[in-house]
Amino acid sequence: MELREITAQKIWNQFIIQNDFEFYSFLSSWEWGEFKKSLWFPVLRYGIYDSNNNLIWVIPLIKTIAKRGKYLFSPHTPLIKSKKWKIKNEKFYFEILEQIKSQLIEIAKREWVSFIRFNPPIKNTVKNYNKFIQLGFRPSPIHEHAEDTHLL
Repeated sequence: MELREITAQKIWNQFIIQNDFEFYSFLSSWEWGEFKKSLWFPVLRYGIYDSNNNLIWVIPLIKTIAKRGKYLFSPHTPLIKSKKWKIKNEKFYFEILEQIKSQLIEIAKREWVSFIRFNPPIKNTVKNYNKFIQLGFRPSPIHEHAEDTHLL
């Protein structure tokens, strides 16, 4: 697996539009990244490519400077394109995350941030929680975005 920066809006949006994800939100869109840029948040956009040079994941990383430190935030992503994912196999998600973890750490070092915060589009189960812990992740003490809201 190779992590590469995506600089073309068309590639990003086509990936999101052409795939039938179980869950995705506007926070995954190229346009959300542009909005964040307009508020002076640096935005990095990466894709994960498999051995056949096929784009299988997209990961936006929004650099945030807060009281708790500088960090990269990946809202409601990575989005995964895979037949394995269609059958809700979270194991595949963690396999890829494990393979690119060192590349993500290098990006964090290059950006001078303390951590990368993920808000993944997978179910919040004990099994998934434990897998994140096994990969060296820690639970976040607070929410970045509301997970469930209702408008009237």
